[in-house]
Amino acid sequence: MIQIKRTLTILAVSSFTGTAALSQDLSFNMEVTSAKQKDPIIMKVMSKGTKVVIQPQFSAEQGKMSIIVDQSTKKQYMLMDGNGQKMAMKMDMTDFDKATDQAKDPKITITKETKVIDSYKCTKVITETDENICDMWLTQDVGLSYSDLYKMVAPGKGPQGGGAGIPALKNVKGFPIQMIVKDKKKDETVTVNIRNISKAKVDEKVFSLEGYQVMDMGNMKH
Repeated sequence: MIQIKRTLTILAVSSFTGTAALSQDLSFNMEVTSAKQKDPIIMKVMSKGTKVVIQPQFSAEQGKMSIIVDQSTKKQYMLMDGNGQKMAMKMDMTDFDKATDQAKDPKITITKETKVIDSYKCTKVITETDENICDMWLTQDVGLSYSDLYKMVAPGKGPQGGGAGIPALKNVKGFPIQMIVKDKKKDETVTVNIRNISKAKVDEKVFSLEGYQVMDMGNMKH
C-alpha cells in the first residue's frame, strides 16, 4: 500500500508547466481519490513567484517528500527525508516544456449545470482528449483562473494528462474546485478536490534545499 501511494503521488506531481509567475502567493490542498485507494492522497501545494512546492501528506513512518519546481530556471527537485537521510534529485524540465507547447487542445463543453461545493458556486465544464474525459466544476468566486492551477501543477504522464489527467486549457474561465477524470483506456476514475484555498503569504523557507544532498538526474523527458 505504501508503494502504491508513493507511485500515485509521483504520477500526480511529476509534470509541471507554465513560464509566467503567479501575481500573488497561493496555497491549497489537493485531495486525490480513486476506487483503487483505501485512503485519499492529500497534497499541500504552495506557490510564490516562479516557485511551487508540493508536499504529499504521508504518515510519520513513511518519511517526508516534497517536490519543488522553479519555473525561472526550469528545474525540478524531489526531496526525500527519511531514515536519517535527506536526499534531493534535481531534474531539468526543458524537454517537457517543449512537449507541453505542442499539446493538442481538448474538446470543451460548457454546460449550464451548477452546484455548490464547499460554499463555492460552481459551473460544470466537460473536457475530452483521446486519453480521458473530465467533469470539471469551476467557480468564479475565488478570483483565480484555471490557468493559475495549471501553472502550478499539471498531473499526469504528459501534457494532456494521464494519472489525474488535468489537461492544458486555454479558454476556460474560473478556478476548479472539483475534477472527476475518467481514463478511457483503463476505465478508471480519479476525483480531484481542491480545498482550503488561501492567498496568504507563503514562507520562502518551504523552498529551501538546506541540509539536502543534491543529485543531478539530467533531463526530464516524457
